Amino acid sequence: MKRLLLSLFLPPILLASCSSNKYPSFSEAKKACEKWKKNRIEIKSIWGGSKGTFPSKYCVNEKETRQILGWEFVGAKEGKLYSPIERAKLGEKESVTKRFYY
Repeated sequence: MKRLLLSLFLPPILLASCSSNKYPSFSEAKKACEKWKKNRIEIKSIWGGSKGTFPSKYCVNEKETRQILGWEFVGAKEGKLYSPIERAKLGEKESVTKRFYY
């Protein structure tokens, strides 16, 4: 009876532990995120009276969950100059759109 119960519960646990990490190392996950963010636009903005740019996609390492988060300003338009108010609204639409587990 114990063998039967063990054979029923053990495979799902093993499958879950094997599939939770997509990349075998931090370096490979970082490389994948860098590749993902190459397809980004430079957002033009006025800040403090001067013009500047910032990327629409960027990567952040989250050590606690062993993943690199791919953040993106959703809805950003290339070539548009964002005022401080528009930039703040764009920041509200910023979200994690990609996850690179390692």
